Amino acid sequence: MLNKILCLLVAFNCLIIDQAIEKKKLNVELHQVTCTSLKPKPIEQLKCYFKKLGRSKYSVGGIVMLNQQLEKTVDVQVKLYIGSDRKVIKFLDLRLNVCEILQRGVSVPLMRKIIMETFKRTNFPRKCPIKSNIFFNASYILDDSFLPPYLPPSLGINFSADFFDNRKKFATVLLEGCTMPIARK
Repeated sequence: MLNKILCLLVAFNCLIIDQAIEKKKLNVELHQVTCTSLKPKPIEQLKCYFKKLGRSKYSVGGIVMLNQQLEKTVDVQVKLYIGSDRKVIKFLDLRLNVCEILQRGVSVPLMRKIIMETFKRTNFPRKCPIKSNIFFNASYILDDSFLPPYLPPSLGINFSADFFDNRKKFATVLLEGCTMPIARK
């Protein structure tokens, strides 16, 4: 009798584990990526693009050429809003010094993943000061692995990165999209 109960518990446990590691039931849809240079200095050229590679998979990239060297006074403010028609939540709002990020890294898992992808897929410098007259380009693969597994479907996503030099905004990158439930066959 004890063996039957033990086998039943093991089978039930395997079923629960299988359901817990089941793939996400949502698609990521990217609507637009925009880059805006707000001042002629320090950016000479700024371009962004995205291309759909497949279901829930996009190539997102950009090109930056600087007019002047960026010193240790450059900050980036990253915001992530998620929500539905009824309610929008500020999921993430960080303002960090770019040179400190390059030296020490960052402890927020989502930001750490973005930074690691930046270093893998770009010629962006790993230390300050950031030199001028050099093209920095990036090409990310954006998919549902960037999203937490507990995120429900049918949410709007708004990600922005604002860049400041001496507390004056000089550039903005904005990514807008949503999650959609996967249609059952």
